[in-house]
Amino acid sequence: MYKFLVFSFFLLSAINAISQVYVVENNLVYFHDKVIEGADADSFDVFYQKTNYAKDKNAVYFKGRRTTYDVNSFVIHEAKNSIREYFSDKNDIYLYNYDVKSYLPIGSSSPNYFSFENENIATDKNSIFWNGIKLPNSDSNSLEIISKEIFRDKRHVYIKNYTLPINIEQMRFFIDDNNRIKYIGDQTKICSEYGACYTMNIEAFQQLTYSYVKDTRKVLYQNRYLNADAKTFNIPKPKMDNYAKDKNVEFYAGNAFPIQIPEKHLVNSTTLQKYYNRLKKKLNSAFTNSKTKKENTDKLPTIYTFPNSENTTIKKGKNVYMNDELLSFIDAASFVIFNNDYAKDKNHVYLIYESSKSVSFNSIKNADPNTFKIIENDFDAYCSDKNSVFHHLNTIETADPTTFKVINKTISKDKNTLFFNGKKLKNIKPSHNNTFQKIDKRYYRYGNKICYISYDGDNTLVGDQFDQFKVLNYYYALNNKNLIYKGKRIGILENNEVISEVKGHYLITSNNTIYYYGNKIELEKSNWLRKLGNTSYLTDGELIYTNTMQKLPNVKLTSLLTTIGYNEYLVFNNGTAIYNDTLINVDIETFEQFRLYYAKDKNHVYYRGEKTNLDSKTFFKYDGNFTSDKNGVYYYNSLIPEADPETFNVFYEYGFDKTNFYYRGKIIPRSAINLRD
Repeated sequence: MYKFLVFSFFLLSAINAISQVYVVENNLVYFHDKVIEGADADSFDVFYQKTNYAKDKNAVYFKGRRTTYDVNSFVIHEAKNSIREYFSDKNDIYLYNYDVKSYLPIGSSSPNYFSFENENIATDKNSIFWNGIKLPNSDSNSLEIISKEIFRDKRHVYIKNYTLPINIEQMRFFIDDNNRIKYIGDQTKICSEYGACYTMNIEAFQQLTYSYVKDTRKVLYQNRYLNADAKTFNIPKPKMDNYAKDKNVEFYAGNAFPIQIPEKHLVNSTTLQKYYNRLKKKLNSAFTNSKTKKENTDKLPTIYTFPNSENTTIKKGKNVYMNDELLSFIDAASFVIFNNDYAKDKNHVYLIYESSKSVSFNSIKNADPNTFKIIENDFDAYCSDKNSVFHHLNTIETADPTTFKVINKTISKDKNTLFFNGKKLKNIKPSHNNTFQKIDKRYYRYGNKICYISYDGDNTLVGDQFDQFKVLNYYYALNNKNLIYKGKRIGILENNEVISEVKGHYLITSNNTIYYYGNKIELEKSNWLRKLGNTSYLTDGELIYTNTMQKLPNVKLTSLLTTIGYNEYLVFNNGTAIYNDTLINVDIETFEQFRLYYAKDKNHVYYRGEKTNLDSKTFFKYDGNFTSDKNGVYYYNSLIPEADPETFNVFYEYGFDKTNFYYRGKIIPRSAINLRD
């Protein structure tokens, strides 16, 4: 018993020593073992130890550093049932930001009026906040909380921090069987509980099941439209999850069945799911050609074995087979396999990828099989033909095949150029006397130069003061007193200033100067950057910035129409939309987004922010990577000439029409696949 008490005493003492990060001793104040210069020991108060905050009569301190918070008005706020801590002073409310590893202002114009409505929603005199995110153009005086995550003011309706494009005067709620709001709508739109919105007629809107809804023209399964006849679409077996049908097609979990489902599989959800999985396997088997072998592979010779891939075998007869599965894309008569990396036939050069359980043959685009050569080296996959040099599946631009040499794992060269991982180094010329030497992380020395090289080959010359150069992490370095980010000078340290902390793209100095993505942040500004809704963008309460701190031109936060869910496009009320930092002009009344980079309005269909030639009126986005319009069916924006848009639909990842099945650029006639039991 005595030993246990002694052990407990020492354990508690150790825990207390670890948690006590501030110590006052001999009229000095310490943060861990470092003296806090200028701190007043008599008035020093550790008032919120777990957040590393303390104060004296003159200042507030965070992690031992003096901050710019106003000490006389500094207050700690804790939301009921919330794990998030807020602080405030007379200038703003502050919330911990995990990107910059510090507390940042949330943009409150009246911090003295700040209060919590519940664990997620807070208000000040003018605005509404969701978990510390200020909602654009919100009005706290007209706040009405509808449910835990849904609320409104006189201008907007919100789901969490998403501003929905719903007309407040026409707003209507749709309740599910559990008395929970499932959809919010107005005359022309329906928005789900996840913040995704769809163009539908609210007067004809029907919730058929938890997953299926429709109006007179459209059918929706969860977060996507179905190519279904809305008038006849129904749920014939209400107790069978995810099963539905129209006059032409039966559906399971949003998948259109390519054949009529036998009645024996419609007993219950389990029997239907088993049948669904069986059809998937049959189609997968067909597209890997396992059912189209024309030779007895048992009698064919094995020409190569991959020991590191469970002894995968390659056999050759009239065709080429891998583990007895036909490789129909290979010309057997001219096929040669060289080693674990390369093979060729009369049409293609193949780079072979081998994993623990599989082997794949990958065609190198534009490589000439007749003049193909392997570039022997101990580091990586390089080959050439009479015109080009290839690194893995990529052509090395401008590389001269006659003088190309591999130097080490990352560096190669020809008579004119140096390359890094197959990418041209634009700012450095090859020299017979110089060799590349890695300093640390992404910083290298070449001759008398220091350079920063990113993974894509972009490079920047830093300097030549080797004895005063220090790499801090993958992005930051010090060259004497010059602070470097990705090879570019971003600031100069003062005489006694040192680096206090550096992590990822975040760096702070002993003078409380913070850099984020190489940009200097001045925390005194009460409206500094914070995350914009659930997007990749940031805002200072007025302007909008990319996550690398670049200001977006010609748009302001006040003109933002919606911040909807996980969509890629931001839409503004001046008729502008943004995709991947690129501005495009759209018709906002008819603008609608789809999963995987697509959007459309009454005039155009957009893909990754670019206008396409697809017809907007007849455009349809299927699950996976298929789309269609009146002119045809497309896979990854490439036309499938054989596909019929009138009868096209999608089952799992497989497209089909009345004639064929389509999968990843391959086509198999329906007649070649037996889908019957």
